[in-house]
Amino acid sequence: MKLLYFFSAFSLIVLSSSLANATKARLSALNSSPHLIDEQLIFSNPIDLNYLEELAVFESGSADASASATLTSHAEGMVVRRWKEKTYAVSLGHQNESVYRTRAFVNSLGYGFRLQQNPLHLFFAGETDEANWAVSALYSNFRDKVSGDKESSAGLAVAAEVGAWQFTAMSAFNNEVETAANKFDGSGGLSASLNYIGDNIEAFASFAREPVKAEVAGVESEFHIIQTLRLGLVDSNTKEFNDLFWGGEINTTKVDCRRLSGTNCVQAYLNTTLPVWFGFESQAATWLKLRSSVKQTVLVNQSRDEVGYPAGFLAAATGGLSEFTNGPNSTTLNAGIGILFNRVTIDGTLTAATNQQLNLTNFINQVSLKYIF
Repeated sequence: MKLLYFFSAFSLIVLSSSLANATKARLSALNSSPHLIDEQLIFSNPIDLNYLEELAVFESGSADASASATLTSHAEGMVVRRWKEKTYAVSLGHQNESVYRTRAFVNSLGYGFRLQQNPLHLFFAGETDEANWAVSALYSNFRDKVSGDKESSAGLAVAAEVGAWQFTAMSAFNNEVETAANKFDGSGGLSASLNYIGDNIEAFASFAREPVKAEVAGVESEFHIIQTLRLGLVDSNTKEFNDLFWGGEINTTKVDCRRLSGTNCVQAYLNTTLPVWFGFESQAATWLKLRSSVKQTVLVNQSRDEVGYPAGFLAAATGGLSEFTNGPNSTTLNAGIGILFNRVTIDGTLTAATNQQLNLTNFINQVSLKYIF
């Protein structure tokens, strides 16, 4: 009887709490489907800040921001609060996607430029009778006066929502790294996106253009231009805290080579794919959320590399000249859980999705902790 009473009381506590979304782990488990509303997505679509609850979230991760770090391997923290009908957010530690992409790309060519050091993001959003709006800013700065190493980044984003339409424009107008002998410059990255939000359907389009330059001993050794284009559609059906969704998109990445290893070039890398995905997020119990998704490229999976970019960073790149009319296997499966304790959510990705084991040794990773005010 005491045990039954405990579980009944526990269920009532959880039911009275907000069924909050999770964080990096949730996006990983659901393959970052664009229909989701999540605090991690306000970095690419700040307008979503208007739809978040007041919260504090803490992401597990490393303090390493060297050239070997990944986009999601860092520890992060965010606070979202409302005041005078406006919403504010502060994020510590998040690596900006545009800044990361350009630095990771040049590092794949054999350089070792560090990522953002102690990055800071600020958000401000509001709602009016005619439209919703949001703005955000990013900043990082590092300087070693002995070695001469430097790192700096700065950027702005603006977003507006009118009816069912959302528009976002971003610029990473400063993106630089210096070492004693080398210099990286990715300043001037621009991106824009347009979303249409229907009852169950969301259509989206986004474009980004990012220059990548590097100097060795004051002489330009690298100059490349990365361009990405996404056109897609997601169908989401939510009923009684359960979300079943599917989607697909045309995804094109083009890299124009202007200078490679100190030599002029006019070749290009072009990759066009049609990834599709489907998944679910279910309220399995009052205190437990289960989520999973699968993603695979179908029908269109073409790639042509006239430059010979290194394998790893660019999909289908091999380190030599290549052309695929049907590219290599791309099927990925992810799964995760969210455990709710009143106002606190502990979230993680299930390691069983990749290692086929579920036990106390192989349970969850990418753990986050969220508190709803």
